Amino acid sequence: FLSPASSAHRGDSFAVVSPQMSLDYRYNSNQMTYVSVARGYKAGGFNATSPAANVEYGTEHTWNYELGHKSLWFDGKVETKLALYYIDWRNMQLNEPVPGSGGTSFYIANAGKADSKGVELEVKYRATSYWDLFGSVGYDDARFGGGSTSLSAPVGGHRLPYAPSFTGNMGSQFSWALCTDATVYVRGEVTVTGDYAYDASNAASQSTYALANFRAGLRGKHWFAEGWVENAFDSPYVPIAIPFSTASGYAGESGDPVTFGLRAGLAF
Repeated sequence: FLSPASSAHRGDSFAVVSPQMSLDYRYNSNQMTYVSVARGYKAGGFNATSPAANVEYGTEHTWNYELGHKSLWFDGKVETKLALYYIDWRNMQLNEPVPGSGGTSFYIANAGKADSKGVELEVKYRATSYWDLFGSVGYDDARFGGGSTSLSAPVGGHRLPYAPSFTGNMGSQFSWALCTDATVYVRGEVTVTGDYAYDASNAASQSTYALANFRAGLRGKHWFAEGWVENAFDSPYVPIAIPFSTASGYAGESGDPVTFGLRAGLAF
């Protein structure tokens, strides 16, 4: 047999303490404020394929901070959740294309510092015993810190890949009890995803898009049957794209077109 031209034996061990702390204060049965702090962790490792200088990558750490408030209003008919958050990354790990591979192979490298800060609001309204309205909106600003690099190029101030600038959804559901053993329901929802970059260079991005999904069916205590349709208006979008040796410089994967089907099941 043929021996490999070269070989290397590497090893390392990783250990970390990841504390998590939270505190909440209840003003009454309908109002509560909380704060939480947690440390996140991704172990380092080794790349099977990478540039010579990137065979090994280090541990990624995060500190996650959140301040929120949960409320019930109008005799419990309206529920609101509001949260502010901040995430501080150190030694962030990125998936990078191997130079010269045309985007067909990737390796993990440490980019440096990054942070993400934003706000999220969720509202649910129980209009009647059979009609619910719901919606949420979120804003996020996630960027690389000064001194961060990707493929040896500075990316400080660039947006993090696949981090939408905002997200939102709104919808409604009707449920009617036909009898004690069967309930018919209809649900519709629209989700909106803000623009986001495909990689650390921010050279290409997906613009804001919206998807409409609908579902209707009948369910009992131990069974259900329903019909559904997703992306009902066939909105075009490209959820993922990678650097590639094409005329545009990227190869993308189109999102699912309008899709529909039927489902049924039993539960015991």
